[in-house]
Amino acid sequence: MAGYILWMLLLLIILEIFRSYLVVSSGRAANSFHPSGSDTTAFGQRLTRAHANCYEFFPVFAGVIILAVVSDKTAVTDSLALFCLGARLAQSCTHLMSASNLASQVRFLFFIAQIGICLFWLIEIIKLDA
Repeated sequence: MAGYILWMLLLLIILEIFRSYLVVSSGRAANSFHPSGSDTTAFGQRLTRAHANCYEFFPVFAGVIILAVVSDKTAVTDSLALFCLGARLAQSCTHLMSASNLASQVRFLFFIAQIGICLFWLIEIIKLDA
């Protein structure tokens, strides 16, 4: 979970550096940015959405991890944790690189991998409780 949080923070720092640059270089008001990033460059939009994608999925990811910890079933999540984090990193990086149709499909595959891993973990945790 620390890797996921670190990635979200890194994206947030990059986003803030990007927006600070726009404020300094163009005299733009710091409070004038649209939450979607739609009022910046194409990269700014992708960066904003890549960060948002992280925090939108985080409750699912963290919820399953917390469930594994409180039910003393972390062995279930241990084997695929790095794969889930890798899929998150790949999804974000693909998002940052391009918004093309192909990139969107690749990004979706990385997202499906995360959903699949979390669903697998949840089923395994529930099965162990039964």
